Amino acid sequence: MLTPIVKAHFTDLGCETIDTCMQVMGGAGYCTEYGVEQFYRDVRISKIWEGTNGIQALDLAGRKITENLGRNLRYFMWPLVEFVEENRGIEGMEEFNKPLHQGAKGLQQLTLLMITEGMGNPHFLAAGATDYLRYFANVALAYVWAKMARVCLDNPDSIFHQAKLASARVFFKRIFPETISLAASIQSGHKHLMEYPAEMM
Repeated sequence: MLTPIVKAHFTDLGCETIDTCMQVMGGAGYCTEYGVEQFYRDVRISKIWEGTNGIQALDLAGRKITENLGRNLRYFMWPLVEFVEENRGIEGMEEFNKPLHQGAKGLQQLTLLMITEGMGNPHFLAAGATDYLRYFANVALAYVWAKMARVCLDNPDSIFHQAKLASARVFFKRIFPETISLAASIQSGHKHLMEYPAEMM
């Protein structure tokens, strides 16, 4: 079930990272001698080969989560929920545990929505597939960052661990909140995308 997430999300992030690098370098980012433009071409193909990222999202939403009516999600959720419960009340973990718990709860609700609405209407699944994959990926990454944060809290004298802890905070404060807009986009459905008559195209 995680194959589409690993393939699609990390190649998306790779393109976003190189794009930011090119932007930071300004006009020099386009110049051949600096190599960034070649990096972008190299990483851009990764979103296309081995199944385009759109197809990966459709595979996740249309097959992997609808198979067994979403029961496959339990194998991902069990250790995550267990981790949240084990670390509830531990000093320093609330800033990671609380959003992780909310994101996991949202993932369960969105999965149920994708199944109940999408089983009878493939347009609903298709419209929300890419956003669902990105939401799922953010929850998976939040789980990993929270686990790293837990280890780092036990090593307050290590610069390496404190740097990791700072990175975890950046993820939870700056990146993870995009799950709110992704959820809204999924919940908006498909009708506004499918209502255009052919003549308008």
